[in-house]
Amino acid sequence: MGIKNKTKGFTLIELVITIGLLMVAVLVIYTIYDTGTKTFRSQSSQIVAENELRDSMDRILLECRKGISYSDIDKSITCTDYVDTFRIDGTTLKMIQTDRTTSAVTEVILGYDVASMDFEVDTENINIKLYSSIKDAKGDTIFVEAVYYKR
Repeated sequence: MGIKNKTKGFTLIELVITIGLLMVAVLVIYTIYDTGTKTFRSQSSQIVAENELRDSMDRILLECRKGISYSDIDKSITCTDYVDTFRIDGTTLKMIQTDRTTSAVTEVILGYDVASMDFEVDTENINIKLYSSIKDAKGDTIFVEAVYYKR
């Protein structure tokens, strides 16, 4: 009489196939998670950049309302008591405020990740554009634009 194995179990082939299917399932789940995380980070930085540009634009428009003269050559606004000049250092947008009587200079940071600024003055309005150094999900430049109509 031969020895019969009466224990129930899995063959080596069944174990290899099961582990392979499990690995494929884990890989699919990880890929979905990783893609979602990258998309979330990208959209978060895009939203932060857009909000920062809007906040910077709001401050510039506030200064435009106080202005009595404007220059697109040096990107400046002359107010009654001071002159605001806008400058980009690297990717930092700064407003340099110079007191007209004491010549005291105050530097205010308006935003980070700003690539460029257009400040076009004509007889009726001022067209301002701020461009971010951060790109959106499609690779396009993020920017905000505003027109201030002189009174």
